[in-house]
Amino acid sequence: MTGPPLIKAPQGIEARSDNWISSLALGKGQVSAVFQHSLDLLISGTLINCHIRRDALHPLSLLVPHELLGNVQVGMRVEIQEQQILLGSNRYPWESTILPPPRVTNSVPSQHILKKALGMIRSLGRPSPLLTAWLGLPGRGLSWPRNHQEFLPVISIINQTLHFPALDLSQLNACIGTGEGLTPSFDDFISGILLARHATGGTIREKEAFLGALPGRTTPTSIWQLKLALEGFSSIRFEQVLVNLQKSSLDLSNVLRCLNTGHSSGTDLFCGILAGFDPMVALAAERKE
Repeated sequence: MTGPPLIKAPQGIEARSDNWISSLALGKGQVSAVFQHSLDLLISGTLINCHIRRDALHPLSLLVPHELLGNVQVGMRVEIQEQQILLGSNRYPWESTILPPPRVTNSVPSQHILKKALGMIRSLGRPSPLLTAWLGLPGRGLSWPRNHQEFLPVISIINQTLHFPALDLSQLNACIGTGEGLTPSFDDFISGILLARHATGGTIREKEAFLGALPGRTTPTSIWQLKLALEGFSSIRFEQVLVNLQKSSLDLSNVLRCLNTGHSSGTDLFCGILAGFDPMVALAAERKE
């Protein structure tokens, strides 16, 4: 028995060099979802995203050629091995060759660059009730549609929590799962906060309790996004934004790719990054005085 044919995709199947797949997701599973630009694999409880865009990759992602998406369907069997992936009746080689952006640790962005990023979100971000609330744009408060009134107390909770030097995640448990979508709005927002706090070396408390509260409160995709963010990881495009903010430099094309991620997920996550950085900037200014 020689097994299924080995198919070498034109661009190959690649993962990040710092991927978590080799340690968490070797084994058998199935295709759990198929989207326009990506598909999800569920392997022993771990969600792997296969995407056609390199800058969308996070440590639990694989870069796949576009034509592969047309050859899969939900429920198809899959097995990830050390150097190959068995998908349906085919097998594909894969390598860990993609380098993530170089990290800048314990560095706080300038107030100037945060204001510039805020202006970009105001003018270029996708419409989002969370964006409306956080940035205080017209339509905030009682003029919101009735189905978004639940966002008001959640915004208040997060705002109060952010103004302590140490981020206590137990204060945010009630916010998990608020909003709509594959990754609810406030999960995206909190993911951005976690990324910013990790980048600045800020203290994050009650991690285990926070993670334990996620199942049943939000979607599997959101759970893994939050788990990655707790360790300072996201897609390459958002990790690059973090680095650029810390270096006081923003690339418009990269910002646009971030803001246009999902329906409003990218805008909400970007907003969370700025919210997470802002108190740290104030704290750094106080220390200089």
